[in-house]
Amino acid sequence: MSADSAPGYGCAFWLREEVHHRPHLHFIISYPEDKDGWVLVVGVTSNDQWRAAEFVLHAGDHPGIRSACVLSFASLKLVNVERLARGYREMPKLLWAERKAHPGLIDRIQRALLESKRLEARFAELVAKARERTED
Repeated sequence: MSADSAPGYGCAFWLREEVHHRPHLHFIISYPEDKDGWVLVVGVTSNDQWRAAEFVLHAGDHPGIRSACVLSFASLKLVNVERLARGYREMPKLLWAERKAHPGLIDRIQRALLESKRLEARFAELVAKARERTED
């Protein structure tokens, strides 16, 4: 995906919170549910403290994953796709696009989220709607 592409369902991107921070991979796991274009995003971390409780990803699950890491369900956030696309263009050292995730990976992430006891109801609703839309 180029920096000019509109980010959407299944897209992956790297986000560096600050210039001196290490970037983290993120996945868009819902469709925009309103005219404002907000989507649900989950981040990846290599922090070992989460391994037992979170969804583990392995090298090969996505081209951006080179070693075992986890999805940090605590990092779930709503992101505006227009702002994300603008970030690709205006802040390429902090935010850049990665290859789209395989639909099977997004499906696994969504199922794990829905099975999580810690998922907020509003996020569960977005994930459930995305799964319904994908199955149509």
